[in-house]
Amino acid sequence: MALTTDPATVSDGTSTFVVTAQPVASAIVVTANSFLWSAAPGQTFLVDNVTVQNPTSNPEPLSGFDDPASGLATDLDFVMPATDAGASGFSSDCGADPGYPADVCPITFGEGLVVDSNSAAHAGTADETLAPGSSAQISVSYGPVSGTVPAGKVSLSFHHGATAPAAL
Repeated sequence: MALTTDPATVSDGTSTFVVTAQPVASAIVVTANSFLWSAAPGQTFLVDNVTVQNPTSNPEPLSGFDDPASGLATDLDFVMPATDAGASGFSSDCGADPGYPADVCPITFGEGLVVDSNSAAHAGTADETLAPGSSAQISVSYGPVSGTVPAGKVSLSFHHGATAPAAL
């Protein structure tokens, strides 16, 4: 899984999106659902900002990028090379999801990424859709994790069900 800011076309089996992710960064404070969260000394949050575009002529649900029921981006994972996972405390995540190759560890496996903000969110609705041709800015975070986790070694991946993970 290479670090990239190039757009990637991904599908959840029914909807198709063009996604661009920024490089993963670390932060000691995040704002999720209007709440300010701060990491303890020696810890940080891993954060990323993604642009999700709907290239189709139909409204498309954003549920894999922002599930209003859970507040998670269920189809997004932070991943890191297996060679770095042990030193960062994530070696038990390697191989946990058979969809990922052995050299990639989904460090958020089983927990998911928290959606900090979504420009397409509609207040008071449980259904978030992206209009044809439009895009949304979605910020996600994970943590807190040890401040020694190198954010530069972490990247974002899209993985839905049986589909192969796609590096973002």
